[in-house]
Amino acid sequence: MGEKRGDVVVKRFFKGFGKYSVFLLLNGIGGILAATIATVVLIDKISWLAGRPETGTAYGSVVEVMSWGLWGFIGALVAIYGHSIIFKQFPPRWMGITTVSIDLFGWILVTGVIILGLSIGEEIELDQWKDFAHVTASIATFWYQFGLPPLSRPVLGRV
Repeated sequence: MGEKRGDVVVKRFFKGFGKYSVFLLLNGIGGILAATIATVVLIDKISWLAGRPETGTAYGSVVEVMSWGLWGFIGALVAIYGHSIIFKQFPPRWMGITTVSIDLFGWILVTGVIILGLSIGEEIELDQWKDFAHVTASIATFWYQFGLPPLSRPVLGRV
């Protein structure tokens, strides 16, 4: 007596959900750790350009925005290549499409808040710029890595 079709669908759903959860954890936690290390190393190497300024200055704000942008970029790479190492296959295309869709929704909200703030003459908070940098870098990286339209489809055994 074989499994019913419904049982197979449910098992497949939870298997995919589990893999996507790992993918998102790698994107978030792995990305923030790697981006923090990269930011510390990069900023230590180039901070002499600004005379080693202190945090809390405009330089500190630029560093924070860069760090969040790196998180979006490096987090996407950690998620994709971490998934490839753990599960021995490139993440399915639906993971890229889903992540880009979620990030795009966040990007629209953040951009709307920035535009609204600029239109009424309000000062834009640093957190909004950090979110904008993070989500923009994440969308661009996932879009490129998964070869979403108009880019060509990925090759080399990717799904």
